[in-house]
Amino acid sequence: MLIDTPLLITGSGPASLIIAKLASGRGLSSLIAGHSSSQDETAVLLSKGAVNILSPHGLFDVLRPYLLSHDPARISRAAFEQVLKHHCVADMNTTVYDNFSCTPIRNDIEARWSGTISDGTSSWDIRADAWIDTAKISADLQTAISSSDKIVTDLLTKLT
Repeated sequence: MLIDTPLLITGSGPASLIIAKLASGRGLSSLIAGHSSSQDETAVLLSKGAVNILSPHGLFDVLRPYLLSHDPARISRAAFEQVLKHHCVADMNTTVYDNFSCTPIRNDIEARWSGTISDGTSSWDIRADAWIDTAKISADLQTAISSSDKIVTDLLTKLT
């Protein structure tokens, strides 16, 4: 079976979820493979810049009930990822395969990305127009939000 997606996102941490939601908010479907959520309950400040990135896509409103404080906005890293993950799962433009492994993704002859994802029992071939590996994006929430916004903006510019 072949899974075909416009955007494949691999890696754990907040960036994979943020990228998926920012891409979805701009009309690009995605598949997240290999994500695992943080269990870190440490409170993190969401800067005004981060709120400005999240707000146009409705993400800040989704997080609002889980904030530890509103001014300044603070949320635990675990709550941020859990809420965003549930929002990704409910999003028609986003598919989430948590705890899946990926074979090395490679660029094929058609200039598309291809590989295999597996849950340890079964595996599926996957092909994508674009691939983002979040392994090198900082797990720091502020950095992940700003980096994700830039990545999605650059990707959409490239794809159009």
